[in-house]
Amino acid sequence: MVIEAYGHGQRTFGENYVQELLEKASNPKILSLCPEIKWHFIGHLQKQNVNKLMAVPNLFMLETVDSVKLADKVNSSWQKKGSPERLKVMVQINTSGEESKHGLPPSETIAIVEHINTKCPNLEFVGLMTIGSFGHD
Repeated sequence: MVIEAYGHGQRTFGENYVQELLEKASNPKILSLCPEIKWHFIGHLQKQNVNKLMAVPNLFMLETVDSVKLADKVNSSWQKKGSPERLKVMVQINTSGEESKHGLPPSETIAIVEHINTKCPNLEFVGLMTIGSFGHD
């Protein structure tokens, strides 16, 4: 499906599981036929999976940074990768307050954004990612 969508002009793809993203992004056929592909990771990222995620070819954006510790780990791991580009990141905010959802409480948003902008030179803050309550616009 990735190759077919790419053939029709789609360049940006997302995945919410690290292992599935790694498998798709490392697929030799996808690598050869989709040279301009950009991968977004949209799932919850545990610190122990950061290095696996950083190994993803053509990783373009991480949309689920939800702690200063995770930002620091991603920053360090991306630096070790040696990429000339900063990794684009979004901060995940739990706007619904539901315990079943990941993300920071809204009150911590400014602090983590400032931390990323001042203490994580290998990351580029590009925005916020939120998931609202079911049934609300």
